[in-house]
Amino acid sequence: MERGIIKLEIASKFGNFGAKSKKTGKLLSTYQDCTDTWTVPGSIRTGLLITGLTKKDEEYFENKLGYPEGHLKNTSSFWDSFKIKIPAQGVTLDLSDDLSFLKYHCLKADPLIATSNEEMKNNPYCQYVMIREAEKAENESSSRGIKIKAYGILNTLTSQDYFDLFLMIKNSDPSDVELSIVKNEVEKYAEKMPIQFVNLFADNNFKDKVVLTKLIGKRIINKKGRGLNSPLYFNDVFLGNNIEECMDFLKKPINNSIFIEIMRKDQEIKSEQNSSISLSDQISSFDAAKIERDENGFAKETAEAASLVQEVEVETEVVQTPKKRIKKTN
Repeated sequence: MERGIIKLEIASKFGNFGAKSKKTGKLLSTYQDCTDTWTVPGSIRTGLLITGLTKKDEEYFENKLGYPEGHLKNTSSFWDSFKIKIPAQGVTLDLSDDLSFLKYHCLKADPLIATSNEEMKNNPYCQYVMIREAEKAENESSSRGIKIKAYGILNTLTSQDYFDLFLMIKNSDPSDVELSIVKNEVEKYAEKMPIQFVNLFADNNFKDKVVLTKLIGKRIINKKGRGLNSPLYFNDVFLGNNIEECMDFLKKPINNSIFIEIMRKDQEIKSEQNSSISLSDQISSFDAAKIERDENGFAKETAEAASLVQEVEVETEVVQTPKKRIKKTN
């Protein structure tokens, strides 16, 4: 049988004021200075109490707790006074104690109670969550490990990495922001959201996404709509419904000429901003054939150097712009 220590808590997403604590940053609970009371729920369909006990369970607990036969039936008056007080900090149940073990069995049967943090995430209606001591320790250890990994990444970052991360985190051009401010913002993000930070930088396509984000910011690649999942276009060419699809599209060799045209446009903008190098020098120093791609990407410095290039005869996949459907009305 299941044994161990569990803690019954009010679910973090249930019963809050919608305001955050200035000290912890967490949502303030309506139960901060009071106690909630849990009672055995009833079935709307049958009208009977949902105790979670089978006939065998009833006999087991009646024997263990010294109750007469039938004392734990779901029609018994015993359940009228069977309650669990839950303060804001939660209540701990030691399952080696028979009465606590009975409470645990009943709690598990309540559809408003999640038996783990993972189940709580998938249950939008749960009001309480039961967390095992071992699970809590494992979660804390995992969280600590992610933070250590995030700090380890910070220790290896170059200045350019910081600027790239700032761009992706803030979706804002950091070129006019001082490095100290950029570092501070990235480090605060890594501290507050270590999982997202690690996933962002450890993404094999991180550099490619940085390139695309810059191109979107310069409006070389146009975004139709707001948010991350917005259709992307280069002139009239549909590149994808989001950055992921756009990246996959541009990685295909058949779309190499479109990729070159995008880089050409990027270089034209850079040329206008850099008057110290003549356009003729830039054109003569660049060869379209030298555009290199990573094995699984396209974020190469040579790709960024694309300028006014000679026509490259590359068979290109024809992609039509999706047509809007017009709803006819009578």
